[in-house]
Amino acid sequence: MRGLLLESYHVPSAASVPTLEPGDRVLVLKTDRHPATDALVLDDDGGTLRVRRAGEPAASGAEPVGTLQWRYWPLDRLGALTAAGRS
Repeated sequence: MRGLLLESYHVPSAASVPTLEPGDRVLVLKTDRHPATDALVLDDDGGTLRVRRAGEPAASGAEPVGTLQWRYWPLDRLGALTAAGRS
């Protein structure tokens, strides 16, 4: 079930700061094909994972993995994730 609905991902770089920081661990809902505009989408761009806002176009050839739902690590930053306030 885990691989079909939810998947855990580790954020390896600072590409998504300030919303996500290196070392964050997040849960991605893999079944959400029509995310809200304030959602964050995880794309697989040839083995490189990239985060973008749902309203932004995906990189050429990138495949959507799902929408970021919840940060569960580190505990002091625990909570739901949205693109609101992301620069």
